[in-house]
Amino acid sequence: ETRTFTLEKLAQISEHTLFVQLFYRKADVLDVIQTVATLDESGQIQSIISKAEFLQTSNIKKTEKQAFELPASFQSIAPVSNPLIKLKNVSLSYGDKEVLRDISWEIRQGEFWQLAGPIGSGKSSLISMIVGDNPKGYGQDITLFGHQKGSGESIWDIKKHIGYFTPSMLAQFKRNDSVEHMIISGLLDSIGLYVKPTDLQLQIAHNWLAVLGESFHAKNFMQLSYGQQRIVMVVRALSKQPPLLILDEPTVGLDDENTALFISMIHAIAR
Repeated sequence: ETRTFTLEKLAQISEHTLFVQLFYRKADVLDVIQTVATLDESGQIQSIISKAEFLQTSNIKKTEKQAFELPASFQSIAPVSNPLIKLKNVSLSYGDKEVLRDISWEIRQGEFWQLAGPIGSGKSSLISMIVGDNPKGYGQDITLFGHQKGSGESIWDIKKHIGYFTPSMLAQFKRNDSVEHMIISGLLDSIGLYVKPTDLQLQIAHNWLAVLGESFHAKNFMQLSYGQQRIVMVVRALSKQPPLLILDEPTVGLDDENTALFISMIHAIAR
């Protein structure tokens, strides 16, 4: 709804204003755009063509569309009950502002859910109560992995069962960590690695690096492209083999090629 409103307003403005639009994905090209200039990886202009020509071209490399194969031992190592998550009549307010009202929801093993709704409808707030980041979850009827919330569990007891990624997390990782250390940090739920990893942790990281391929080897996290960083962050979330994976708008800001790469990995995880 917000997107449609914004596009209508931009169309009105374009009647008397010149537009230069920067975009990542073909689906985002405004109707008023007539000519497209594309840049290559070195920042040089690669082509200047009409929008119609551009929309007919494919900028997704075939080599990047191959399916991921997860490590052979990929299975949950944490024994959990079913349902994984159960919320009953959960509500959330900040002062006079009501965010959620009477939400009842069960997530069971083997299920795939999409949580949809307009901006400001409370999607991220609901997820924050599940992953343990919102203190307002206490005192509510929430059962997480067989334990009633507030019955003595720590936030780390909850997090060890959940792999979680949202693009805003990338801002927290500014250290010059290797990809190997980033993967291992997911086993410890830490931002960066501050302890000497065990042989088992190193083996898990090496198994994942073999899956990711040579372009991720012997590189620091900050050297990777934006899309590659997101792939590593999902691997980091999966490294502890959690029974539940939560992705909060994971492809926002990715171009078509990296979106295809990311989605191929999610399909492998789902399989």
